[in-house]
Amino acid sequence: MDRSEWIDSHLIWISEKSLVRGYPMIRRGPRAIWGVAVNDYVHRLSLERKLGRSLEPGEQSLHTCDIPRCWNPDHLYAGDNADNQRDAWRRDRAAINVYDPETGRILRRLPRPGNKPRRR
Repeated sequence: MDRSEWIDSHLIWISEKSLVRGYPMIRRGPRAIWGVAVNDYVHRLSLERKLGRSLEPGEQSLHTCDIPRCWNPDHLYAGDNADNQRDAWRRDRAAINVYDPETGRILRRLPRPGNKPRRR
């Protein structure tokens, strides 16, 4: 059964069964750790295949297209959590309340791309 389809330039995971927080997951390896199969995010495995290596501890598979179900390797790049947070901020996807109060105050004053600066 095919679980993906191309929509424009996005390779979209269409199976509803294997979604975790909106991201598709599959079983990795028959019995990868202590005889138990391990599940992993499809976009992470796609990026590892593109890079020809496993992601390092702390590395994440980040999307350029903001579509969690997309696993097109051309839309993925490696980064860490800080990169992911900066990317979320630039794309106006960040929740300011996840930062400490002082950082939140600073970030609220910064202009977001395409938006007028916030007034204080």
